[in-house]
Amino acid sequence: MQDRRIDHSTRKRVAEMSSEEMRLALLTSEKTGLPNRRAFDEFKTAPFVAMTSSCIPFPTVVRISPQAMQSHLLNHVEPAFPVETQPVEGTLVLRLRIDKDGNVYKAEKVSGPDALVAPVIEAVKTWKYAPYLHNGAPVGVETTVELKFPN
Repeated sequence: MQDRRIDHSTRKRVAEMSSEEMRLALLTSEKTGLPNRRAFDEFKTAPFVAMTSSCIPFPTVVRISPQAMQSHLLNHVEPAFPVETQPVEGTLVLRLRIDKDGNVYKAEKVSGPDALVAPVIEAVKTWKYAPYLHNGAPVGVETTVELKFPN
């Protein structure tokens, strides 16, 4: 009969693993026939998607309303329009992708005047948001922002 006792270091590694890491470690152990401890060591260094304890995938990006994200806005830079640009009136709606650190990494036009798009997107990409927390962990956000011109 195989000895099923777990030493302290293995117990600590298991406690630090997500449920997905443990599941994959056990599967690898079954496939390769490696002892569980060795399988845990292999998977400890591999990249994994964060999972909740119930094995429901943890979202990497969530959609949040513009009003909710407005309260997370830390740094707002106004767009600088070229002098030769004719004054344009209208409302520009942008879809933003914000990483888990609060940086805008993607902005695309949903609607509005084309003349405003380039300078506004350049300014919006410098905005900084407070990280959005989902179940206590920072996640990326997809939201929209509506900008009216002239201010």
